[in-house]
Amino acid sequence: MLGKPAFPGADEAIADVEARGPCSLVAEAVVRRLTSEQFAEMERNRVGSLN
Repeated sequence: MLGKPAFPGADEAIADVEARGPCSLVAEAVVRRLTSEQFAEMERNRVGSLN
C-alpha cells in the first residue's frame, strides 16, 4: 500500500482493480493520490456521460 486512502472506499476500489488485471499498482497510485474533491468530480463526469 502506498499510504492512507484518499477517499472513503479507496481500498475497495483498489481491490476491484487488482482483481481485474496487472495494472493494479498504477491504479492504486492514482486512486491514492486523488483528493476526495477530484474523485467526486470524476464520478460526476462518469455518471453524466452515462446519461
